Amino acid sequence: MNNNLNINDNVYKIKGIGPKKSKSLNDLDIYTVLDLLNYYPKKYSDRRYLKKINSLVNGEVSLIECKILNVKLDSKSYNKKSGRVKIVAEDITGKISIVFFNGGYLYNSFKKGNLFTFYGEVSKAYGKTLAFKHQMINPSYALSGSEGDVRSIMPVYQTGKHLHQGDIKKWIKAGLNLDEQLTEWIPGSLIEKNNMCDIKYALNNIHYPKDETSIKAAKYRLIYGQFLKYKLSNIYKEMENKQCTNSKIEDILIDEFVSSLEFTLTKGQVDAISELETDLISEEPMNRLLQGDVGCGKTVVAEALLYKVVKSGHQAAYMAPTEILATQLYNNISKDFESFDINIELLTSSIKGKQKAEILDNIKDGKVDLLIGTHSLIQNNVVFNDLMLVITDEQHRFGVNQRKTLKEKGYCPNVLVMTATPIPRTLAATVYGNLDFTVIKTMPKGRKNIITTVTDELSKEKAYISLEKELKLGHQGYVVAPLIDESENLDLNSASEIYDELKIKFSEFKLGLLHGKLSREEKDMLMSEFLEKRIDLLVATVVIEVGIDVPNATVMLIENAERFGLAQLHQLRGRVGRSDIQSYCHLVSYGKSEISKRRMDAMKMHASGFDISEEDFRLRGPGDLNSTIQHGNDFNLDNFIRYIDILEKAGRDANDIFAKDENLTSEENRYIKDEINDVKESGFRNVL
Repeated sequence: MNNNLNINDNVYKIKGIGPKKSKSLNDLDIYTVLDLLNYYPKKYSDRRYLKKINSLVNGEVSLIECKILNVKLDSKSYNKKSGRVKIVAEDITGKISIVFFNGGYLYNSFKKGNLFTFYGEVSKAYGKTLAFKHQMINPSYALSGSEGDVRSIMPVYQTGKHLHQGDIKKWIKAGLNLDEQLTEWIPGSLIEKNNMCDIKYALNNIHYPKDETSIKAAKYRLIYGQFLKYKLSNIYKEMENKQCTNSKIEDILIDEFVSSLEFTLTKGQVDAISELETDLISEEPMNRLLQGDVGCGKTVVAEALLYKVVKSGHQAAYMAPTEILATQLYNNISKDFESFDINIELLTSSIKGKQKAEILDNIKDGKVDLLIGTHSLIQNNVVFNDLMLVITDEQHRFGVNQRKTLKEKGYCPNVLVMTATPIPRTLAATVYGNLDFTVIKTMPKGRKNIITTVTDELSKEKAYISLEKELKLGHQGYVVAPLIDESENLDLNSASEIYDELKIKFSEFKLGLLHGKLSREEKDMLMSEFLEKRIDLLVATVVIEVGIDVPNATVMLIENAERFGLAQLHQLRGRVGRSDIQSYCHLVSYGKSEISKRRMDAMKMHASGFDISEEDFRLRGPGDLNSTIQHGNDFNLDNFIRYIDILEKAGRDANDIFAKDENLTSEENRYIKDEINDVKESGFRNVL
């Protein structure tokens, strides 16, 4: 380590971090040594206590120490990327099988008679090896007594390209050597009031805890600090918004647009438009969250606002999370606006060269009224002439930085964020305290509730019969699986495995396979074929979760439904039932626990995402400081729910701080403004 290393230095100054590893760390939003210290373990491995082989329990993660009896390589090749290593080992109480898949390169690491420690999940042994009951698959290992034979609580980190566990641990230890440089930004009175540890203790013990108590103390301090920063920043943004007086839009009537629609707006849509129009013609800029259940018609509400803004002579931007959704929005909005002389452009990463250059010039010159696109909208070369309305769709798919960057392309523009993610009523005001909140609760006329069934492996054939029936009626369907490929460690049905089976089962229909590993062009081609009814059945992972609108799709079957969250299941279910045709959703669940059954029952009983979110909130219960905290680009709604008591406490403390010291000039609050400015500059990198 460089002796002159500073905690705010770039990570490439740490010994052992070259250009490739530095780039990989940057991809994880780790740029400085301090960022590295705020990259928290995804879990811990407790290696303090050895277990004897005869006391092992299947399904538990355990540490054992045993002597190597036999090592075998199931391959004629010693290729490091192939071969399966099988080890038989023993202690004084019995024998165990140790298996390394694709572990040919490990063969020479294990010598007969050597004593090793193995740490991993215990499972039932299969095959001809009747001499023992248990096995471990791909465990971590170390020669007993070696440097790697650690008998303590060890952190386990999410890795990335060119990054390994050992490297991350070594670099974080180098950063922790600089803990005297850490600044405690939370006022001492709040630390004492909330009985918290300081930042130095928290970071040391989140990475290398002494015991469970120290983990809880560290997590409480870090979670509270992140929530406090979030709430302080929101209050500060509210104060800044009140200083903006350039956001008022001329009160242009939208009657002509509304009367051009081929359907009648619901009461929920009318009320939402009225509320949002009031924002647009007020002095202060709109800063509002529009929430509505799947299929309630949020896009039309957005169109009404877009119409009002561009007809007032200003520009608007609409950012969608995926190119598929952006293209779909562009086509639908262009159709709805085709008789109103509104210049609409689509900007995505697929648009290049002269076409892109011309669009950028027209945006800058004010010739483009409405720009629809993906993350391409926030590129530096996208310069607006008079941006007065910014809409982001499915806001949880964007980081704070991305939404902030788009907003800053205008001077105090009006901001609308839209989501179909159900947020519990008890949580909304606490989480989105800086946003006004509008909810659409009514559904379009004629829309039928989706009939939802729950089935297990023994009776799932009935669900496939229902699926086939819908396909024979000329409708389309989805089959969803949580994995792309077969897993050696998890007994889950993968999308590729199901696709191969269904190609035989439904040979008379055209099938497609859609997943996250496909290129953007491949995904777009598949979705276009599905939209154009050239694919009857789409086997997919959760990449279909957001926004896809195919009215002819009437049936969905979700494999391993117990692996999905309730909100995610509801979002997936919302891909069917997009017309007046009766639609069906079949949940194939292998979960045996009481909680799993209650979650599936909630999906059967409730059609409303709001009701589902409330049930999800009840089932989760209070926060558990034994669970993991994460590092990422944005706050995770699950963690708001899990730690709502800490969030509410941080919110009260944030309000008290500004009530007593609005300008943050007191000695005790001297570091708070720096933290808020850091959030303004870089967004929330160090969050749950």
